[in-house]
Parts: sequence; C-alpha cells; structure tokens
Amino acid sequence: MQWDAWGDPAKKRELSDAVTSLLTGFLGVSAPTRSRLAIEDVQVTPSGLAQSHVEALAGLVGAEYVSTKDSDRILRAGGKSTPDLLRRRSAEPQDAPDAVVTPGTGAEVEQVLRYCSANRIAVVPFGGGTSVVGGLDPIRDGFDAVLSLDLRRFDQLVGLDEESGIATFGGGTTGPRAEELLREHGFSVGHFPQSFLFATLGGFAATRSSGQASAGYGR
Repeated sequence: MQWDAWGDPAKKRELSDAVTSLLTGFLGVSAPTRSRLAIEDVQVTPSGLAQSHVEALAGLVGAEYVSTKDSDRILRAGGKSTPDLLRRRSAEPQDAPDAVVTPGTGAEVEQVLRYCSANRIAVVPFGGGTSVVGGLDPIRDGFDAVLSLDLRRFDQLVGLDEESGIATFGGGTTGPRAEELLREHGFSVGHFPQSFLFATLGGFAATRSSGQASAGYGR
C-alpha cells in the first residue's frame, strides 16, 4: 500500500472532469492547497528512546529487528484515516513511534512487553497499518517512549482443523496470505472487509471488523 494514500498505487485513477466539476462548482471544493510530500522529505520528531533501551531490545529480538530510523518510524506513525493522510502532507515535524521492533516468536513478544512495562515504554501493535480510528497514534501520556510492535513476521498458518473448519494463524498474516494458505486445503477465510488486501487477521480480531462481502459466510 502507498504510504500516504489508501489502496494500490498501480490502480490509481484520476477524477473525471464531471466529478471535478461537481466538487468545485456544486460543493465549492477548491483545488488542493498542499501538495504531497516525498517520504524522504517528511520530518519526524527525534526518537526519544535511550540507547540503553535500544540495545536491550536488540538483545531480545536481534539487532536487525530493532530500528530507530526515521524512514521506518514514519511508516508506522498512523493509520489510513483522512486526518492521518492529511497530516502526512504537512511540512511540520510529525510524531512517530520512537522505535520499531519486529519480534519473530511468542516468547520474544512476551519478553518485549515485560521489558517495556518495566521501563515505562508504551507499545502499539502494528499489523497492516489500515486503522481509520486512530488506533496507531503514538500516545505518550504517562510514558517515556513509544514503541511500534510490528507483527509482520507472524504470517503463518499455525494449525487447521478440517473437521471443524477452525484455522489458527499468526496475527501478522494478511487477508490475501491467509486466503492463499487456506486455498491449499480447500478452505476460504470467508471474511472480506474493505481493508482485506492490506490488513492482518490480528487486526480483524482486535477491531471486530465487519466485511461487506462476508454476509454469505455468516458474518
């Protein structure tokens, strides 16, 4: 997904003259006053995570899975709501998680959470980044730093009971990936919200998501 827009950039479509005329004439909408920024031009607030914490977290999940780079932090600074997307056009420094940690096992997740709890570091789980209700905002009240816990390494089919039709997945499995894995066994996820292409099953569960194309499967 494009970092500052919703959907697949390869399928981008320009507004027709008729729609543009409607927006400008009937609704009084003017042309955009703020142009889009290239991701390398976006400013983020400096990471406030102490180096000692960075090193400790690296000891838990591996140094390659801990990042304080601005380019990684901005990608997890919010979801895909209209305020989120408009904020990414701002030339002002934007708040972002102080670090991105990408664990690979349940034990690593537990260790990271225990460490953060003991050191006043807030943790924001990150799946597909499609939240439209502010669920990814780095809220800092009462905490010394904010960490984005990226779950993309949890993308496996853990188990499938073919008799009951119950499948168990890692929380970072995207909708299309889950569908691909189940298709090999003759099953379907059966849940298709608008965010299906990009969101994760962990996000589906956490938000109790609904899907316009899921009624035929009982949702």
